[in-house]
Amino acid sequence: MSLKGARLGFTLLELLVVLVILTVMTSLVAPNLVGVAANNSANSEAHSLRKTLQRVFDQQWMSRQTSFLQVDQEQLVLWQNVTGTWRPAEVVYTFNDELDYELLFNKNRLSSAQKTVNMSVPMALFVLESGEYLPFRWRVVEGDHQVTVVGDGLNVLSVE
Repeated sequence: MSLKGARLGFTLLELLVVLVILTVMTSLVAPNLVGVAANNSANSEAHSLRKTLQRVFDQQWMSRQTSFLQVDQEQLVLWQNVTGTWRPAEVVYTFNDELDYELLFNKNRLSSAQKTVNMSVPMALFVLESGEYLPFRWRVVEGDHQVTVVGDGLNVLSVE
């Protein structure tokens, strides 16, 4: 047998079959990878929000100050009572505009708390000087994926 008759490569048909197989496999795997990336983004944002809220609650407890948190456009603003007047103290968090957020809480309890301390600006969360706050659930949503930051009212925050 001579080397002259030996094949030195693949035929065009063989290459096309391999490309079709790779295309089919990629089309099956790609949607799952996009879903994982979305879930990671929502999960990362929820953990970041939980960490920020925990820091704010701890700071209010340490300073013995009652405060409110307000959602203002794409930011979470801390309000404090300075010499008898409620004022925005600082922006504590900036929301990711690629995600959706839904805050669930007892509006009657928040309204009652606001009346007690003479606060007329609409608020999202109320934090007592003891570090306690009104319980809430804050959903972070991206597409079909959602992660929830849960506050039980006693300075314990978790991500579900």
